[in-house]
Amino acid sequence: MSMYPRKYENPYDMDWGECNGEMACPYFVPETLKFQMLETHIDTKTQGPSKTRLLQEIGTLFFQCDSVFLKKTPTMDIIHAVIGKNIFKFELCKSYPFRPPLNVFINGVHYNIIKKKMHPKGVAYLQKYKGTECVCCSSTLCANNWTPAIRIPYIINEIQENLIIIKKIEMHLVCDELRKKFNCPFAEIEKYLFDGVPHII
Repeated sequence: MSMYPRKYENPYDMDWGECNGEMACPYFVPETLKFQMLETHIDTKTQGPSKTRLLQEIGTLFFQCDSVFLKKTPTMDIIHAVIGKNIFKFELCKSYPFRPPLNVFINGVHYNIIKKKMHPKGVAYLQKYKGTECVCCSSTLCANNWTPAIRIPYIINEIQENLIIIKKIEMHLVCDELRKKFNCPFAEIEKYLFDGVPHII
C-alpha cells in the first residue's frame, strides 16, 4: 500500500511551491474555511504495524488525510499532512513527544504568526470564544501546556479551530466599525454573516 495515497504516488511530485525553503501558498486562511476535524484516538494497532509513537501518529494521519509523508533528517523529523487545500508541516525534534514540535506551519505560514494575528480590539471577542485573552497562552504548543499525551491530530484540530475563531473575530471587528460609522450600535449585522453570533456591546 502506498504511503502517499489517493492522488500522489510520491510527495515530491506534488506542487508544493518554494518560498525561502518553506512551502508557499497565496492564502493561509481559505475563504471557504471548510475544515475537517480529525479523530485524535485511533487504534493503529489494528490498521498496521507501528513500532514507535511517531509511526503510530503517521498511521493515524494516513487514514484521515489526503496525503501524508515523513522526512527524516539528522536533527529532526518532518511531517507533511495535506487535508483538502491545507498543507500542515510539523518539524519535530528527536525528543518528541517529550518536547513539543519545534515549528508548525500551515500553507507555509508559521503557526506563531497565526496565533499573534489578533487586533487589540478583538480581545473581548477572544475572551468570549475561548475564555482567554491570548491565543498563544491557551495553545497546546505552549511549553507550559505541552504533555506527551498531545498528538499531531489534536494540534491540527486546534489550528483549524483557531483559524475559524480568528476569522470570526475579524468579521466582528468589521461589523463594529459599520455600527460605529452609521451610529447603529444595536444592529445585529453578524446574524447575516455567520451563525447568528451576537455582538458584544
